Amino acid sequence: MKSSTRSKTRRGIPDYELNVLMLAETEAMDLAEQGKVMEGYYCLIAGLERAREDAASSQPTGDEFLRQWQAAVDGYCKRNVGPLIR
Repeated sequence: MKSSTRSKTRRGIPDYELNVLMLAETEAMDLAEQGKVMEGYYCLIAGLERAREDAASSQPTGDEFLRQWQAAVDGYCKRNVGPLIR
């Protein structure tokens, strides 16, 4: 039986944590569209640092959540930062 107090995805990451990630990605992309590419990058880096802390403190889903945040940062950089340095 599924717990009604906390919904989790198949990978065990709580939905609210994935929502935080999605909101950060949206905010970062909005900032990039406004020409504030580095502000968007810093928004994602803040979340990545939090995910690193979770992974380091042996949170059950820390490693997977860290991979999700790293993928978000990598994708953002590929779309937004890379073109700036070419």
